[in-house]
Amino acid sequence: MNNVKIKEGQDVYLVPINNKLRTTKEIQKYRVEKVGRKYFYVYNPDKDFPTSLKFDIETLDQITEYRPDWRIYFSMKMIEVDKEILELSDEIRTFLGTYGCCKLSLDQLRKIKNIIGGQ
Repeated sequence: MNNVKIKEGQDVYLVPINNKLRTTKEIQKYRVEKVGRKYFYVYNPDKDFPTSLKFDIETLDQITEYRPDWRIYFSMKMIEVDKEILELSDEIRTFLGTYGCCKLSLDQLRKIKNIIGGQ
């Protein structure tokens, strides 16, 4: 469950994902149009004919018949944090994802194990 309070008129940011990435990489600014019990709707006020997009309040997933095109964020800071997490995760995965032993000392490996919750 998310801990973000969603209210009408609030600005949100949509980042393209899946097939939408083929046509744009631009972050879009939208506005919350309506909030219900299960879903909320956003629209782009800058478009001449704005269409609403539907999102689940609990999971923040876009509701669509097909694969979702957008991931929703409530601030640009949240986008930057997610981007940094992805970059660091990829870098660590690349470093540790090699065959055989990695180039870390025993002490470094024990510290990593403690950080990630190993027993």
